[in-house]
Parts: sequence; structure tokens; C-alpha cells
Amino acid sequence: MAKLTLRSVALESPIGKPLFQPATLSARLKGVRGKHLLLLDNSQVTPEAFNYGDFFDRLEKDLLKQGVGKITRLSHNLLRENLESVKKLAPTFQKTGVDAVVIAICHAGVTTPSVMLAVHLERAGIPTTIICTSLGFGVGVVTSQNYATGLPLIEAKPTRNATPEAAEAAARHLLDSVVFALTASGTDLKQRAQEGLTERTGT
Repeated sequence: MAKLTLRSVALESPIGKPLFQPATLSARLKGVRGKHLLLLDNSQVTPEAFNYGDFFDRLEKDLLKQGVGKITRLSHNLLRENLESVKKLAPTFQKTGVDAVVIAICHAGVTTPSVMLAVHLERAGIPTTIICTSLGFGVGVVTSQNYATGLPLIEAKPTRNATPEAAEAAARHLLDSVVFALTASGTDLKQRAQEGLTERTGT
């Protein structure tokens, strides 16, 4: 009888190695009082855009009333960035010494680079949240599941032509959502993200 020789064979996936390892969310803030926050305009925050008016101005005022120590506002056109170049941006914002970042506003094409920047900021230990239009929110919740489960995205409510009562409610919703996104536990953030994913995809 012929002697059998056993050999081990290494199998590789036909789709290759994953291009990006999912990130773990950074530790959240204990509270926003006294903290330094960055409000980052991804080039879409304008008074004329998407019926949201000057919501960033109102958010800044409301956050300061909550006791936030300092707010820095910067703008960068993330539509010009790709998955590789956006990675190099994270250290730039990290050097500002901020405690947390709020990115706005995601709508269609700018959503993916905004999500990826948020992922890299989370990797760097900086809690980050993203404000989206209805369209951007749908794209963002699906995209973020692949890169950082639980990454907090916020669907802002349009305020242009709204009644004073509706505009006030939208501003309060935005403020509460931002504070929650930057201070809630990882478990709560993942649950909120799953609720958003289920709402948009039924999964």
C-alpha cells in the first residue's frame, strides 16, 4: 500500500484581505461642561443649503449655554477627499487639542468621506458625531456599520419656513442629540445606531 503524505494547505479568501479594519469607538466624554468642541463644516453648512438655515450658529450658542468651555469652528471641503487622503486629515484636527468633534452636514456624496474622517478621529481617541440630512442619514447609517459600529449620526430637522415652535423643537432635538452622541455609553450608542439601521433598511 502506498504511503500517504499529509500536507497543510493555507487557504485565502477569493475576495482578499479586508481593506479596512472596523474601528472601536473612543471613550465618550463624562459631560460637555468645560470641554473644547470642534464644529467642522464639511463644505455643506450654508444658510441656503437643504432648508437648514443657520443651524450651526444656533447649535454653537446652545452648546455654550450648556457649559461648553470653548468652541472652534473650521471648514474643509470633504467632497475633494478620498478614503486615503481623508485619513491624513485626522491628525490635523487632532492637533487643535479639541475634546470632541461635530461634523456637518452630510447630504449625498459628502457622507462617505465625512464618515471616514469620523472613524479616524474615533481611532485617535476623539469622540465624534455627524449631523445629516434625511438622505445623508440613510447613507451614513449603512456606511458606518462597516467601519465603526455605533458611530453616532444625527438626522437634523429642516427649519426653513418652519413655525417658531417647530424651529425651537428642532434646535432642542439637535442639541440633545449632539450631547447624547458625545457622552452616552458605547452600549447606548450601538443600540441607537441599530435603531437607525433598522428604520432605514428593515434589518
